[in-house]
Amino acid sequence: MLKQISVKLVGVRPTFGQFSATATSARILRSCMLIFALFLGSVCLLNAQNVSLVRDVPVSPDRAERIALDLAGGGMVMEIELERKQQQFVYEVEIRNNGSKHEVKIDGANGEVIRYKSSVMKKQPTPSQISGNSLLQAAARTSFARAEETALAFVGGGTVLEIELERKIQQVVYEVEIRNNSGRKQKVKIDAQTGEVISRPPAQNGNNAAAPRANNAAPALQANVFPTSVTDVLNISRTWGTIDVLEIVDANGRAAVTQRNFAPETINVSSLTPGIYILKLTKGADVVTYRFTKN
Repeated sequence: MLKQISVKLVGVRPTFGQFSATATSARILRSCMLIFALFLGSVCLLNAQNVSLVRDVPVSPDRAERIALDLAGGGMVMEIELERKQQQFVYEVEIRNNGSKHEVKIDGANGEVIRYKSSVMKKQPTPSQISGNSLLQAAARTSFARAEETALAFVGGGTVLEIELERKIQQVVYEVEIRNNSGRKQKVKIDAQTGEVISRPPAQNGNNAAAPRANNAAPALQANVFPTSVTDVLNISRTWGTIDVLEIVDANGRAAVTQRNFAPETINVSSLTPGIYILKLTKGADVVTYRFTKN
């Protein structure tokens, strides 16, 4: 009985229509697999790259600031914000003069004013807000592009969604919002004078999580890192002892150097490729960062 069944199976021959249907199905399957592979490749490529906001916008922050100043009739620029909204780049500039607050929204693609609003300030203006122009970017030694680059390196890369430069009481500060390559949104604050990161990363979960520092408490670590433009040896002068983690991150967010329980006051960086780097020093719950250029 088994022999007869075997003979019958061998003797079965598919018709031409069956051959055609099978070949068509195979071609469709191969095409679907190819399209899916290309889609995955494009997603991986996007996740692996940094997406800049400043480099993509046609209208520079400097031009947007001057457009707003001309419209407001001069004054003190308090805030410049650049945001990516779907397929549009939008600037929002706040100016104060003669006891009035001016809010100007500008299209980042062509410099056209989208909206202009003027209102009387409830609080009496200071003498510096009464007359004369005060450019906000002139008070910042760090450019929008450099702040963006520093923030991307700090979070390990991603897509820049928003950059805000704001004049505070005794400080000019950048706040950069980034969607990192894992899809999480992070905000990084940067001192616009020194270019250093002044915000701390979120606490880690788990038993080894460091306890939060009390409000207004000074960081446990302060260091003098020099020179800012270095060829071989970078000095890390400090009054405290061992660094828990020393990390050097390149402009793309990749860790170029990582050392734990670092005790020396110098580190040789001669093997690094020329470019801009972020030095991150961690001790307990505290993290401080310093930017330097490798020649």
